[in-house]
Amino acid sequence: MPSQAPARLLAPALLATLFGLLLPVSQAGAAQTCSTAIKDSTVTGDVSVEGMCTIEGSRVSGAVLLRPGASLTIRDSSVLGPVQGDRVKTLDVTDSRLDKGLVITGGAESIRLNGSSVVGAPAVLSAARIVTLDTVTIRESLTLKDGSGTLDIKDSSISNGLSCNRGVKYRAVGSLVSGKVNC
Repeated sequence: MPSQAPARLLAPALLATLFGLLLPVSQAGAAQTCSTAIKDSTVTGDVSVEGMCTIEGSRVSGAVLLRPGASLTIRDSSVLGPVQGDRVKTLDVTDSRLDKGLVITGGAESIRLNGSSVVGAPAVLSAARIVTLDTVTIRESLTLKDGSGTLDIKDSSISNGLSCNRGVKYRAVGSLVSGKVNC
């Protein structure tokens, strides 16, 4: 008589496989929408920002995507994916780490980074009216383009160059920019 052990071992694996197949695909890696706050949390996927959102004391393993007109404040947090937005209102990052760069297209009223770092990819800001960096480390390059207005850098470092379009009012105090500077 054949042994029943393989069947007993196969049944739980078969059930787990079937159960996994029956779960909606959208649950795996679905984006979380933030229109108020994410505090003291670990987010295992992406975050889509609508309206005004604060991410505080948290870790986001995916990307943070700002929708048009959105404002985002990131405090005491880390974002392991890219931070990206198009036609955003404001971005304020304090005492945080952005691990896959920062890309804003289509404009922003103001972008302020304080006591933070941008690593793993460049920071590219398009049509940002006011950009303020205070005690910031950017391990790649910083580019301001498409009619950006003012850039104020204080006690910060940029490792792989700084590029600005013509007309940017640029001021750096106590800062170090390595690589090519074209501002």
